[in-house]
Amino acid sequence: MRAGELEAFGRAIDGYLRQLAREVPRLSGGEGRAVLGPVAGRAEVEDVEIGLDRYSEDLLQRWLEECGVDVELHSEHSRR
Repeated sequence: MRAGELEAFGRAIDGYLRQLAREVPRLSGGEGRAVLGPVAGRAEVEDVEIGLDRYSEDLLQRWLEECGVDVELHSEHSRR
């Protein structure tokens, strides 16, 4: 990463973490705990995808895109 890319990445991560910290209390109830489905390759007793998983991954992707960071995002819960 070049200096400008690293700065953009830092802005994206900072914005993401700040927004997530503000919104987690709202999501800690119903929609954040809602089971959305199984995790590929894992038994449901081990792990399932919940609303907070998807919300936080989507939020991270938006922050990266808004800050112009071009990275390939991988997820254990969704098919990114």
